[in-house]
Amino acid sequence: MVSTEVKASRSRPILFKGEMVRAILGGAKTQTRRIVHLKMTDKPCPYGVAGDTLWVRETFCEINGKLIYRATAPKDFIKPGCWQRSIFMPREACRLELKILDTWVEPLNSISEEDAIAEGIVKLQIPTLCRRDQVFDNAIEAFKMLWEKINGAGSWEKNPMVWVIEFEVIK
Repeated sequence: MVSTEVKASRSRPILFKGEMVRAILGGAKTQTRRIVHLKMTDKPCPYGVAGDTLWVRETFCEINGKLIYRATAPKDFIKPGCWQRSIFMPREACRLELKILDTWVEPLNSISEEDAIAEGIVKLQIPTLCRRDQVFDNAIEAFKMLWEKINGAGSWEKNPMVWVIEFEVIK
């Protein structure tokens, strides 16, 4: 007997820092890498599978019923105590949804030049994503600096297994 059951896609939250939100909004970021924790090694990707959606949690604030997102707020927008950390963003405040196209596991250091670019590393962004005073020969070196900026010094050398999540913007 052939099953005609259709699996409903699921929607899960995912956190992104401001510079990564800008890269997604600009069309430069179509992949993200997340560390595989030991307890998850034999389980499916905790972020979902192809067809599932991710709703992006980002730093935001609400003023008079209007949502302001730190990633795209004007540089002169200063409201002390206004910003809510991304982890506390409710679903209804989300402005960005991603459809998962594929997921796989690989060692962090096996990232290709093409995949580093899909992580949002483009030549014009390399200095702003990493350090303004540093020049990189390729996107992998820039991604390495970005990874360590987000995950801490020495995190690249540990070469953890990572979930690679390939996505497209749907909202």
